[in-house]
Amino acid sequence: MMFDPCEKIVGPETLTQRVTFRTAPLLSYQLHNYAPSEKGFTLIEISLVLFLFGVILVYVLPKVDRSHDVASSARQLIGMIRGVSLAASSSKQTYTLYFDLDQRAYWAMTLDGQSERRPSNSALAGRIPLPDQIRFLNITTFRQGTLTSGVASIRFLPVGRTERAVIRLGNQSAAVLTLVLNPLTGAVRVLEGSADPEAPDPIPDRLRPIVVPPPS
Repeated sequence: MMFDPCEKIVGPETLTQRVTFRTAPLLSYQLHNYAPSEKGFTLIEISLVLFLFGVILVYVLPKVDRSHDVASSARQLIGMIRGVSLAASSSKQTYTLYFDLDQRAYWAMTLDGQSERRPSNSALAGRIPLPDQIRFLNITTFRQGTLTSGVASIRFLPVGRTERAVIRLGNQSAAVLTLVLNPLTGAVRVLEGSADPEAPDPIPDRLRPIVVPPPS
């Protein structure tokens, strides 16, 4: 190959410029073709989605929460019953669990001589209100029968026994749970709905003095 002295020598800078000038339109064309063609959500579309989501929360969640509140209230009450039963047997004192059906609350008291006082255990000393929309439908005890208003009470004896009782919790959505206290074991059985529990076995005469609390 012969060298032409008239040919202009091309330096590195000039080559770079040529490459840049020739490839720039191609890159611009490719970037334009691969640019997203879909537009983002508009403010109206986002507002519509939020509105529909709010409607779902308003109509669906309250039903779930109400049924959940009954179960949660029942679990809390069962914990209180177990705590009072354990405190009575461990301290060798008589405890009473009171239920105010009108004010929708319950609390524990312990017998100190001839008078009652709040338990020294802070976990049992407070008055526990039911959540909104939850109420005592009725409470049946051995001494008082069935109450739908007023104040009901259940006694827990130092020997670890209690009186037979049935507690029904419900709400405005017709969700009902029935708690049945076993007088011999102190265990709590939970039934769904307000159906009457099966008739318990009769208390033997030899156990009646320690199972059936004395009259007030």
